[in-house]
Amino acid sequence: MIEVEKKFLLTPSQKETIIQKAEFLKEVKFTDTYYDTSDYKLTLQGVYLRKRNQKFQLKSPIGNQKENKLDQFREITNDQDIIKFLNLDITQDLESQLTENKFLPLCKFETTRSKYKKDIFVLDFDIVDYPEFQWHIGEIELMVDSESDIPTAVQKIIEYAKTLGLEIAPVRGKVLHYIKITNPSLYKKTTSSEVAHKLNSN
Repeated sequence: MIEVEKKFLLTPSQKETIIQKAEFLKEVKFTDTYYDTSDYKLTLQGVYLRKRNQKFQLKSPIGNQKENKLDQFREITNDQDIIKFLNLDITQDLESQLTENKFLPLCKFETTRSKYKKDIFVLDFDIVDYPEFQWHIGEIELMVDSESDIPTAVQKIIEYAKTLGLEIAPVRGKVLHYIKITNPSLYKKTTSSEVAHKLNSN
């Protein structure tokens, strides 16, 4: 599956207006630990490897994210597929391979997520508790089966966001927001023209 999503920074009144017209699904809490090498091999490619509670997940960017101002990721949730993506030894388990290849925790934080549904869209409202600070962020999401479905999903999300009066502008994800606050030099590298071109070409 491919996740097409758009993040938003919402005022309390905007959030209240949105949830009044949506169906509440559930509230969940989870802890994410993101991993990378000491030279940030994954982060600088826009790839995110995380352990959410006790399960590993990898998100790899596809499509022109800058042009669409939306995030488009292929999600990999099977350990063997993650091992193959990272070109590790498929005869060993993922966690031991990460240790052996010196993948270290990049950041760790807890998220309280309120999840809603409106027509075909899933709406997530996150309160993110980093060790040093807290952040609030919202997201509109659609899941599609193939890359050919992405342009239609992008257009649907944009049109829906406009009906809500939301600004269609780039918003950092949780990891990049943390990096911007705590590691400005790394954040600058992720926004360099060379890296941006690499991300937008995926």
